[in-house]
Amino acid sequence: MATVLPLKQLFTAEHDFTPTANMVKEIVKWRTLYENRGEHAEALNTPLLGCNVIKFLPRDSDALFDILGVNKSDFQSTIRRSSLNQSFIVSTDPFNLLVTWAVHKFYNSNMPQNLRNEACTSLFYMMLIRFFSSFVNHMLPHGANRGIMEATIDNLSDKFDIKHSDTGTWKLVMMSRATELLDPKNIHCSTIKTFIGDQKITYLITDTQTRIRTKVKLVILEYHKMKESGKTSVDTTLIEEIGDKTDIKGLENSYDTMISSVCNRVLNVNQLIRNDFLKIACSTTTNIRSDMLRELLIKFSTLATYQYAHHKQEDTDSNGRYRGYMILIRNMVQRTYRACIMKKVKMTSKLAILQEVINMYKASRVSDPEILKVKESVEAFVLILRCLQETLQERL
Repeated sequence: MATVLPLKQLFTAEHDFTPTANMVKEIVKWRTLYENRGEHAEALNTPLLGCNVIKFLPRDSDALFDILGVNKSDFQSTIRRSSLNQSFIVSTDPFNLLVTWAVHKFYNSNMPQNLRNEACTSLFYMMLIRFFSSFVNHMLPHGANRGIMEATIDNLSDKFDIKHSDTGTWKLVMMSRATELLDPKNIHCSTIKTFIGDQKITYLITDTQTRIRTKVKLVILEYHKMKESGKTSVDTTLIEEIGDKTDIKGLENSYDTMISSVCNRVLNVNQLIRNDFLKIACSTTTNIRSDMLRELLIKFSTLATYQYAHHKQEDTDSNGRYRGYMILIRNMVQRTYRACIMKKVKMTSKLAILQEVINMYKASRVSDPEILKVKESVEAFVLILRCLQETLQERL
């Protein structure tokens, strides 16, 4: 009877490769192209599930084999000759095993630490996306009602990772998990380093799958409960007319999801800038061109990315004006919406809202102190962007 060799010996003998900086570049490119294809960016940069289409296709997994120069058919043949139980689909999947093998190789390579980390986190992240997209499509085959899903997310407790500011989108949840796997204190780190113990290797795969599946499943269970209750996100039930006053119930909580989505789009310039929106914005005034606005928004995204990395997104200046991008966006949305409600603007009409917002912020005299603060903060923020030159570090 032939001796069955462990995975490490089999892969070393038949599918070994030398990690290179160019491979890292191609892996990041593969990840980026996937993130920006179709509705993927919207599906990943949001706390919502099933509201945008995301699929991990065979060509997505095949791309990794091409990048690493590993023959997929030969790799599958090697797996069949291993000690793994072939009835366990997830733990014997060629892509999943290639990811773990590749992470092991990059983790122990002689490349600079930043390149090793970039490769390893990107590989685990893509494997997590594959699990994630499969679960979402399986559990929500017809998608989700956006209003109900927004209400679901709004009502989740802090025990859900998706409600935490540092993991407020599914991309952040998965990137966080990909990073955790490489932590020396993580139970899987020794397996990543040594690639010894076939059962430990398959446990790394199945445990990674189970954890993201559980996170998705728990949110979807809450979604179905919300759906049965008949509740949706912001609607007329949130607004009660009391004499001449309008009581906005739960306004800030109801818009957390939308604000989170906008804040995350700001960090990705490709998602922030849309040509149709640029045209609409520029059509409202005669003193700004679309190329000027585009340049300003690119600087805004760059500054926001810097602030996010250095925990400055909630900063205010000595005059109390909003200096951080996140606190600025949050107050801009909340205060502007509140003002529109108080002025009895028809909230089902985008044109009516746009016109009121233009009038509100163009007025030479602003009586509403909250709107005035937002206006002054935006003006101060634009000045910062205009002064932004070679490095943000020198300007902040």
